[in-house]
Amino acid sequence: MDITSSVKSAPDGGYGWCVCAAAFSVQFVLAGIQNSFGILLIYILDEFGNGKGTSAWVGSIHLFALYAVAPFVTIACDIWGCRITGFVGGLVCVIGLVASSFVTRLYLLFVTYGVLFGIGASLAYITTFRIISLWFDRKLALANGICSTGAYSGTIALGPFLQRMVKQTGLSRTFIILAGIVALTAVSALAYRPPPKLVSMGKRDVQVKKIFDLTLLEDKSFLVFLLGLGLYASGCFIPASYVPSFAKELGVPPHKGALLLMAWSTSSGVFSFLTGKLADKFSRYRVEIFQCAMVGVAISTSLLSAAWSFQSFMGMMVIYGAFDSGFVSLKAVVAEDLVGSDQASRGVGIMFAVLGIAYCAGIPLAGWIYDSTNSYPWSFVAASVFSATGCILLFLIPLLQNLKNVDHVGPLKGRELHSDTDKLKFLPTPLIIEISFQSVDIRTLRETYL
Repeated sequence: MDITSSVKSAPDGGYGWCVCAAAFSVQFVLAGIQNSFGILLIYILDEFGNGKGTSAWVGSIHLFALYAVAPFVTIACDIWGCRITGFVGGLVCVIGLVASSFVTRLYLLFVTYGVLFGIGASLAYITTFRIISLWFDRKLALANGICSTGAYSGTIALGPFLQRMVKQTGLSRTFIILAGIVALTAVSALAYRPPPKLVSMGKRDVQVKKIFDLTLLEDKSFLVFLLGLGLYASGCFIPASYVPSFAKELGVPPHKGALLLMAWSTSSGVFSFLTGKLADKFSRYRVEIFQCAMVGVAISTSLLSAAWSFQSFMGMMVIYGAFDSGFVSLKAVVAEDLVGSDQASRGVGIMFAVLGIAYCAGIPLAGWIYDSTNSYPWSFVAASVFSATGCILLFLIPLLQNLKNVDHVGPLKGRELHSDTDKLKFLPTPLIIEISFQSVDIRTLRETYL
């Protein structure tokens, strides 16, 4: 079958802001629950009596399921639409949480909360990134930043709520209440209307084949990005999972442990918006901005290992949240910059799958380190080493991009430049082409001049 490429027309506003608000609400609920798992973990330990390393698998399997099926979710969005995909995801989340309320053994919670709730959350959560990328282009980083503030706002609201609810009603009834809250994500998904001028890249039979197409991994710069992201993600979620338990061990009351997550979320929410604005203004340096955020997370995670009081935890969590905002709001944007708009669906899906594997490995590893050493600081030091190593790998991306530009157009391939003032200045000397144009597909230009 012959497939003719088409140009994505992103409105960059209008009803897109309503879509952004709906995606905000979905991330508010799902990421709020996900980021507050450290609070639930305390009561899971008390309820089932297993070790920290074993109990941590509940949240780890949930994260793995959430991200590992992301490539299939992005393809489902292309085939059936974001509205149906997000709606079904909300319903599956409800089923998983209701089933979790009847669990009497920890290993069953791996299936109900980890797998079922994780897959449902993936269908609903990953869809928010896909629908935002369809409605926004020039303001993509800003829209993602606004959407990401929903995740942190949800943590601020749901963290203390979960703390009080699970203490007053118990773990089982808390799952029932969460199921009712999560049902709102299915309602929000009904607002996911596709852009009016969106042109399909092919028929459904071609879309299905994309699931098994891993040709993007032949792009060395994208492959290095995935490796660096995987190492970084192995450590970046450890503070959110273990800070409440670490603080409790040092004498900080559990309700104040929830306040620490609030401090992290508030800081991240504020800086997500600012990071998005900065990344849109200096779009050429998005990878560098992303790296700065990763370095900050690695340093602040290491400093958390030296915390000694509630006040020191609070200050370090604020710093950690400020840098973490860059990772959350820019990871999908940088992935799309590297692979191009026409490959964004597969690129972002593969990226989330790598994150799922990394989260699945990192959180239990930190729990096992604690079980072996009976000390949380070593877990945080290990997390900072993983994050720093991942950041170092990203320094190879500009080098690989420069080498690739000898024969290709680099990170701009497949993207549309809209205005007459947009110019291409990406080919190395002695062949430098500078052309003003409007709505020209980069691949057509490459075939013409190369």
